[in-house]
Amino acid sequence: MGYLVATSGTVGATSFNVATLIEKAYRRCNVLPGLITPELIDIAKENLFLLFNNFSNRGINLWCVDTPMLGITNHKAEYDLPVGTIDVLNAVYRRPTALDTTIYATTALSQTFDVASATVVNLIGFKVSTQTTSAVISASADGATFTDLVAQSKVFTIGDWHWIAVEPSALQQYWKITFPTVTAITDYVLANTYTDLVISRLNKDDYQGLPNKRFEGAPSLQYWMNRQMTPTVTLWPVPNTELACIYLITHRQIQDVGAITNTIEIPDRWVDAVLWGLASMCAVEIPTMPEDRIQLCLQMAGESLRNADSEERDTAPIYLAPNISVYNA
Repeated sequence: MGYLVATSGTVGATSFNVATLIEKAYRRCNVLPGLITPELIDIAKENLFLLFNNFSNRGINLWCVDTPMLGITNHKAEYDLPVGTIDVLNAVYRRPTALDTTIYATTALSQTFDVASATVVNLIGFKVSTQTTSAVISASADGATFTDLVAQSKVFTIGDWHWIAVEPSALQQYWKITFPTVTAITDYVLANTYTDLVISRLNKDDYQGLPNKRFEGAPSLQYWMNRQMTPTVTLWPVPNTELACIYLITHRQIQDVGAITNTIEIPDRWVDAVLWGLASMCAVEIPTMPEDRIQLCLQMAGESLRNADSEERDTAPIYLAPNISVYNA
């Protein structure tokens, strides 16, 4: 005989902001909320930042896998990667098949393009004459009522090509790009198809061994990632075209802690590991913390981290390849 059980009917609706995480972490250190001083809050926020960096160092955090696109420029080999990029996992040279291209000089908050008939647009590239910080792509059947499809926040620099993938797209005739400030699109490309060509990664020794690093060609077949404070990729051959981009799959840092009211960028399955990790880091910084409490926090932090790590995996079929980066880094 079955019984009716009342459940919430929701999944993933519970979240902890930074303040709640800090309070719960200190409770696990046996520090009650009334004893949490502003100094302890600052210590906890700093330790959260360090904890997130440690998570990144352990391997790929699947929720921090991004797919940026780099616009390429004639005769330019080196390109900055987005802020916070840790590593490039895959790269392809993407060549669009243009539906519509032209040169504009109209200064406005938005630009509307008519592609003559209802068409799916999957990729949009453009240049701007004024630096701006975000763009919204929308589409319309009649040129009057538009539906927003995708928004991207980044620095759109002057004179560089910027590319946005429209996913999911729509079958529409009118397409619009809207900016937060008045600017002008000087060049643009709307494309419904494109060709991807996988490009291989060079290590430092192989790149340094190239006899002619300024050799130009298209498409770019190889790249070297320079993992400096501002990581870059260097393409070879050097591009001799602009109407293409490099599509990347990257691993990036976890977003900053931010304000005390923010929600951290951590999936639910990792919250307990974050709490115990934060508790253990804070416990060792409290001079009066009993040794047995410190050891408890360290033990639970290790167990929770192992549990989270064991599920942080791609369940698709895998193949094994030797890692020789230690010899060629």
